[in-house]
Amino acid sequence: MTDTQHDESKLERVIRKIKRCLALSKSSNENEAAAAMRQAQSLMREYRLTEMDVRLSDVGEVESEKVRAKRRPTWDRDLSAIVAQIFGVNGFSRKH
Repeated sequence: MTDTQHDESKLERVIRKIKRCLALSKSSNENEAAAAMRQAQSLMREYRLTEMDVRLSDVGEVESEKVRAKRRPTWDRDLSAIVAQIFGVNGFSRKH
């Protein structure tokens, strides 16, 4: 296992733990909720993650069901590329 793969799996485990802590922070037990929130915030600071990073970790691959013309308009391709770049994902299209 390479260092990158090891780091990614460790980060995934940390994000799962943060999610559990955030869920527990909504507990009706005030002490438990406060401790869980402190733990989540501590992990987020340690790994330099934001709440948005944690939420975006749930985003996976999405496939559009829309049928398009044989060739996408240039503005549509450009917009897709910009959005993909901003969100740090790979955009692609396939032909049927």
